[in-house]
This record gives sequence, C-alpha cells and structure tokens, in this order.
Amino acid sequence: MLELMRWISRYYLAPLGQVLETAIPTGVRNLAGSRLRTVLFPGPQAADARAVQALPVKQRAVMQVLLQAAEPLTMEQLRERARCSAAPIQALRSSGFIQARQERVLATPTLR
Repeated sequence: MLELMRWISRYYLAPLGQVLETAIPTGVRNLAGSRLRTVLFPGPQAADARAVQALPVKQRAVMQVLLQAAEPLTMEQLRERARCSAAPIQALRSSGFIQARQERVLATPTLR
C-alpha cells in the first residue's frame, strides 16, 4: 500500500504525508498505536471509613493500597501491590468499593 501511496504522491505532485493522511481514515489514524486498558479506582463506598474497616482482612488490604495510590491501578498492579488474588478485588467491585473504567493508552512496542 505504501508503494501505491508513493506513486500517487509522485503522479499528483503531492506531499507523501498529505497523500497518506487522505488515504487513511481518521478513525484509524486516531487509534493507531493505542490500546484500551481497564483501571480500578475507589468507588463511593470507599469514602465510608467504618465500612472499609469492617471488611475482611484481604479486602481491607486491597482498599488501603488503592486509597493510597496516586492514580488508578490496573488489576495486575493492584494484585501485585496488595499481594492477593483477583477474588478480593472482584468482591470489592461487586459491592461498590472499587469501580473500573477503560482508558486509552499508547501501546509500547515489544521487543522480540
């Protein structure tokens, strides 16, 4: 496809960048090099200190990590920092202590 775009650029005496911009749909250009990830953050129930203290030990530890975090964490980050499985986190999500949202982040290239 790149060869075709180069040919069009030469034929019409148009800059290659302009040809590429015209040929590639805006939606594709905007999403190129990015991916969605789910991040977790404290939900409304987390504001109730008594409710947090009444949680089981592992769930309370998860909440402490999440409340002390400067920014939302991925499931993997939260599991690692709280040293727990996904079960306490899922239970907290179900009960409203933790909420999730999707964020678009730049994809980092992986070395092979």
